[in-house]
Amino acid sequence: MDLVADIKKIFPDLSQINTVFDVGANIGQTALYFSQKLPDANILSFEPVKETFHELQNNTSRLKQVNCFNHAFGDKDESKRIFMRKDSQIHSMIDNVTSPSDAISGMYDIVGEEIVNIKKIDSFCYEQNIDTIDLLKIDTEGYEMQVLQGASSYLGDNRVKLIYSEVGWDKDNKALTFFPDIYLYLSKQKFKLYGLYGLRHNYKDGSFGLFCCNALFVNSNAIKAHIEPKWWS
Repeated sequence: MDLVADIKKIFPDLSQINTVFDVGANIGQTALYFSQKLPDANILSFEPVKETFHELQNNTSRLKQVNCFNHAFGDKDESKRIFMRKDSQIHSMIDNVTSPSDAISGMYDIVGEEIVNIKKIDSFCYEQNIDTIDLLKIDTEGYEMQVLQGASSYLGDNRVKLIYSEVGWDKDNKALTFFPDIYLYLSKQKFKLYGLYGLRHNYKDGSFGLFCCNALFVNSNAIKAHIEPKWWS
């Protein structure tokens, strides 16, 4: 039910959460939350869209532990078009939405485009001399797998401890990354699913079921030293 309460079960001393990546920061909602719940953490917030980025800067300007960066993350260092929607929270690199209920609602109608800079997490961390990501939050509207693939070296070297990602439960909705895809990918990287948060259900057009939520994954190799061995049995 409570993300930080669960993180505290793994890290009783929350000061061990030193570096938080807020990927897909939007206007700073998550950065504000983490700054309150994890006051000792250095929070790096990433938002590629210029107008939204300026709002992010304004909303976090008084928070010394929040640093803002105007670029996206993906599986390669490049420039790419991002598609703008009416709600800035669902701007995305994905342009095709095939979920019938979403198409009917007009929720994902494209209202503009912008070319944004994309970096790999691996490249960024090497440039910034970041040794470990304690908590990697990803909310990139269907682009989560590309973000993770751009962190393949850090994942493989057990330099990411926790991943908190938005996931979807409809394989036909390209605006949300299908949960099994992330689950299988991270399982190969020795991550275990810990919990699901903020569950949203779909009741439109006679379609019932889980629509989306956020999932917390724990790197079993990276954090064994912090908890009792029986937790992993």
